[in-house]
Amino acid sequence: MVRGTRVFVIKLFPGAQGVSDLRYSTLFGSPSSIDSAGVTEGHAIALDAAGDVYISGYTSDEEMTTTPGAFARSLGGVWGDAFVARFNLGSQGAADLRYATYLRGRYRAD
Repeated sequence: MVRGTRVFVIKLFPGAQGVSDLRYSTLFGSPSSIDSAGVTEGHAIALDAAGDVYISGYTSDEEMTTTPGAFARSLGGVWGDAFVARFNLGSQGAADLRYATYLRGRYRAD
């Protein structure tokens, strides 16, 4: 049984050596994913001209992190829900998450 999975975002600088390659990393999902039975899967990632990163995917986690003003702040699907999140990789800590929402699907669609 898979318990408490999350999505990770990593930015690497290939010209550096070793640990210097890592420019940014974060986990996205429920803050309590270790104890959660919910699953969060990343299915797509995109970068805009400003350098913000967008991820989307599927989650069955009722405690996934959302932001104020989100389209949906709670799980809406019977078996799970799609999600989308936006990160500013130039920020640090909680400020890097600019937007996160459930998308209120009815069923999982692959």
